[in-house]
Amino acid sequence: MNKQLILPIILITFLLSFSTCNVDNNISIELIKLETNETIYFDSIISKEINQIDLNLLVNRINYPPKIPRQFWWTIPDTTSMNRLEKNEIFNKYRFNKEGKVTLYFYLGSFISGILPQEYLFYYDSVETDLITEIEDIAKKEKYKIYYDKSSDIKRIERIEFDNNIIEILKIEK
Repeated sequence: MNKQLILPIILITFLLSFSTCNVDNNISIELIKLETNETIYFDSIISKEINQIDLNLLVNRINYPPKIPRQFWWTIPDTTSMNRLEKNEIFNKYRFNKEGKVTLYFYLGSFISGILPQEYLFYYDSVETDLITEIEDIAKKEKYKIYYDKSSDIKRIERIEFDNNIIEILKIEK
C-alpha cells in the first residue's frame, strides 16, 4: 500500500473513533394510537439541548398534550408589568393553587363569549409536588396520565378515555 495513503487513513480512523466517544444521546419520542395501530415518530431531541423532559418541552416540541399553547403559564405570572387586557386574559383562562401552580386552564370558550368553556384540570403528585401526574379534559371526558423516571423526566403519557381504555401512549426514551 502506498505510504502516502497510510497516514491519512490512520488520521481519519482516529478522528472517527474519537468523535463516536462524544456522541450525544438522542431522546426518541413516539405516539402509539391504539385504536388504529398507528405509530407516529417525532424528530429526535439531542439530550444536551435540554435540562428536563417535562410538559413544557413536549408542548413546545411536539404539541402534546394538545390544546396547551406554547406560551403557557405553568405557574402564576408576575402581572405587575402587564396591561389590563393581558391580566384579564390570564385570569379568565387560568386558575392557580395557593402554591401558584396551574390547576385549571380553559382552552376553549368562556362564559363571556357564550361558548361553553372547555377546560383541562391539572393534578400534582403528593410527594413530588412540582410534578403534574394527570391532566383531565373535562369536555372530552379523557385524561392524560403522566409517568416519570427517577430523575423526574417524563417517560410516558397515556391518554385514557372515560371508560378507562387507553387510546394513546406517548413513549419517551433516552
